[in-house]
Amino acid sequence: MKNEEYHTYCSKNHLLFKPASFEGRLVGGNLLILAGLLGTKFEPNVEGKVLFLEEVGSSPQKLHFLLLHLYFAKIFKKIRAVIFGKMENSGDYLPLLRDFVRRYVSVPVLCELDIGHGRDVIPLKIGGKVKFDAKNALLCFS
Repeated sequence: MKNEEYHTYCSKNHLLFKPASFEGRLVGGNLLILAGLLGTKFEPNVEGKVLFLEEVGSSPQKLHFLLLHLYFAKIFKKIRAVIFGKMENSGDYLPLLRDFVRRYVSVPVLCELDIGHGRDVIPLKIGGKVKFDAKNALLCFS
């Protein structure tokens, strides 16, 4: 990942559920859409990649159902790390997300980033490179 231009994102408000540095190619998107693509010819290849997920307007119970769907499809066993955006208009989902990550996810997890359907979001390039420096809490995209 050398000799590439990186855009640095520093957030003091993100949550780090599984602290560790990571880097890789970015894949993902809306949780509901991604869950619907599993098992079809349109399912994205997540092997060894950094998965980002966002959702809007889903209850915590629906979020749990969708995340379990990804878990049973072994998505969290294939990825290098996961980045969760803010789940807009989804109620008090953080306790559920924290519990889900503790039980089912073994890779590094960043939560509450400004990606997805919020007001001030950072653009993500699917297939682009991403790296996270856990020590300095810096997330860089190219």
